Amino acid sequence: MSIEQFLQEFINSVSLRLNDTEERDDIVDHREALKELLREHIDIEDFILSGSYKRNTIIKPSKPGHKFDIDLFMIADSTSYKEENLADLYDETFKLLDDSIGEIGITHVEKQNRSVKVEFGSDFHIDVAPAVVHNSQYAVYDRDAQQPLVSNPEKHQELVTDKNAITADNSTSRFVPLVRLLKAWKRNNFSDLKSFHLELLAVNAVPDQPITSFSQGAGWFFENVLTVLADPLLDPANEENVIDQYLDEKGLRQDLIDVLEKNISLVQLAVEAEQNNEEEAIALWKKILGPKSDDPSKQASYRVGIPARPYGGKNPNQAADSGR
Repeated sequence: MSIEQFLQEFINSVSLRLNDTEERDDIVDHREALKELLREHIDIEDFILSGSYKRNTIIKPSKPGHKFDIDLFMIADSTSYKEENLADLYDETFKLLDDSIGEIGITHVEKQNRSVKVEFGSDFHIDVAPAVVHNSQYAVYDRDAQQPLVSNPEKHQELVTDKNAITADNSTSRFVPLVRLLKAWKRNNFSDLKSFHLELLAVNAVPDQPITSFSQGAGWFFENVLTVLADPLLDPANEENVIDQYLDEKGLRQDLIDVLEKNISLVQLAVEAEQNNEEEAIALWKKILGPKSDDPSKQASYRVGIPARPYGGKNPNQAADSGR
C-alpha cells in the first residue's frame, strides 16, 4: 500500500458519508419541517445552512450512537427584531422549540452558547442560531459574553471553497479531505482544539499551491502551523473576533504548542522516509494520527456508504440539499 492510499483510506474511515438518498432526505425533511415551524411563529428573512456539514469538513462522531450536528442560522426579519433585542430573540426561539417537543419529531431541546440544540431521536441534531442582519454580516447572541457577536458563515464557506480550488492539483482537490484528516488527528491528539479554529489554521498554514499528495499537504500544515499560532488568529468575517482567544483564557496555548512540536518532528521523519521506505513512513503516520489509524477498517462504523474521494464539485452528503 502506498502512503497516499493509506492516508486516503484513513480519510475514508473518518469521513461522514450518508449511505443513501433516504438518509439525506431524512435530514432535509427534518430541517425543512423545523424551518416551517419557526416561520409560523417568528418573522424570518432567511435561513443559512452553515458549519462543517455545509463546508464538507465534517467527520463522523468517534463512537456509534453519538450525534453529528448541522448548523442553521435563522435570520430574523430586520423590521421586527433589532440587534439590541437579540437576547429576547434567543429566548423566544428556545421557548418556541422547547414547547414544541413532540411535534415534527422533536425529542429534546437545549440551550447552547449561541444556538439552540434540537434533537429528533436521529443520528444528528440541528443547532439553530437566532441572528439579525448587521451591515453585510450577521449578529448572534453570545450567552457567555452576554452581548452580540458579529460574523458571517457565508464568508467562512467561501474561504474553504476558494482554498480547495486554489490548492487543486489539476482536477483533484485535496484541501477539504485534508481538513478531515487533521480533525481526526485533533480528536486523537488534542481534542481541546476547536474544529473551526483548526480549519482556519489549515487555511493559513497550507500555502496557495497545488497539493499533490495528502502527505505533502499535512507536511505543509505542520511545517507552518506554529508560525500561524504566533499571532492572534482573527475571524476573516470580522477581525474583532479573536478565534484563538480561548487558548489563552483556558491556559491551553503552550499545551497545544507542545503537542504540535512533537508531531512536527514525527511528520518530518515520515516525509523523509517516504522517499526510501514507505513501510516506515506508514508506521510513522500511524503514530501521528493516533491509535485508531492502525487499521482504518476498524474505525467505528457510522453512516459509511459512499466512498470518500478527493473532494471535487458538489458535497455528496448534500446532493439533494440546497442548504437555504
